[in-house]
Amino acid sequence: MFVAGPAVDLVDVNRHSCTIPGSPGSGKERRYTRRMTSPRLIVALDTPDVVALEEIIGQLAPLPVLFKLHWVAFPGIGFGGLKRVVERTGDRLMLDFKLHDIPNTVKHACRSILARVPARLLTVHALGGPSMLQAARRELDHYAKAADGENLPAAPKLLAITLLTHLAEEDLTPLGFTFRTRQEGVLHLARMAKEAGADGVVCTFAEAALLRREFGRDLMLVCPGLRPATSDADDHAHTATAEEARALEVDYVVCGRPIYNAPNPRKVAEGILRELGEPGY
Repeated sequence: MFVAGPAVDLVDVNRHSCTIPGSPGSGKERRYTRRMTSPRLIVALDTPDVVALEEIIGQLAPLPVLFKLHWVAFPGIGFGGLKRVVERTGDRLMLDFKLHDIPNTVKHACRSILARVPARLLTVHALGGPSMLQAARRELDHYAKAADGENLPAAPKLLAITLLTHLAEEDLTPLGFTFRTRQEGVLHLARMAKEAGADGVVCTFAEAALLRREFGRDLMLVCPGLRPATSDADDHAHTATAEEARALEVDYVVCGRPIYNAPNPRKVAEGILRELGEPGY
C-alpha cells in the first residue's frame, strides 16, 4: 500500500478510461483507454560494495531484469568495472547518473558515457532546464544517427528526474519551490522535460496515475520504491506493491534494498517478477 500521499493518488483499478483535457484554450479533449500491463523490473545496485555488486549481478543476470547503476558504485568499479558488468548484462542497464550541469558539460558527459557503456536508460535532472535537456537529447540523437547501420548498441532512452522520491510536500518550501503540491511540481517538470525531448520521467508511484492521464502512453514512466508487501519503505516517501504498480500502468519499477539486502536475492527478485506478471514466473 502507499505509505504517503493523499488518497487521490490511488488509482481506481475499475476505471478503464478517462477523459484528458487538451491544452488550455484548445477546446479539445483526448480519450485515454487504460490497459493492464506488466511493468519491467529494474534492480537498483546502489551500493559501494564492489564484491556484493558483482555477486548480485552474477545471481540475477539470467533473469529478465535491468540493472540500475548509480554514482555511488562508480568510484569503486570505474569504467573497468562497468565493462565487467556489461559482459554479464549486455545493455540491460539504467545509468542513473542524474546529470545536472550546464548544457555543454552534460553534452560531453553524455558523449563520454555513450562511447564506453551500452545502456537502455540514462537519467538527467529535469531541474537542469530545457537547454540542458535539449543538449542531452541532441547528443543521444547524434549517437543514434552514427550507430545506424553500424554494429553499435542503440542509444539509451533519456529519462528526466522530476522531484527526488524522498521529497515530501513539506520539503518543497524550504527548497524555494512555489508549487502548491508535489504533484503540481512533478506535472510541471514532466511537461517541460517532454517538450525538451525526454523520452520519459522518473516519478513516484503517487504521481503515476496523474502523468498517465495527462500524457497517455507518450511518456515513459519509471517509478522507484517498489516494495514487497512485507518490506519497509526505507527513505522513499512513496512506495507501492507489484499489484499497485500493475494497476498504475508504469513502464518500469525499481527495487533495490529488499533484493540486494536479502539472504537470497534471486529468490526475492523471482517473487517480484511473479507478482508483476512477468511471463514464465
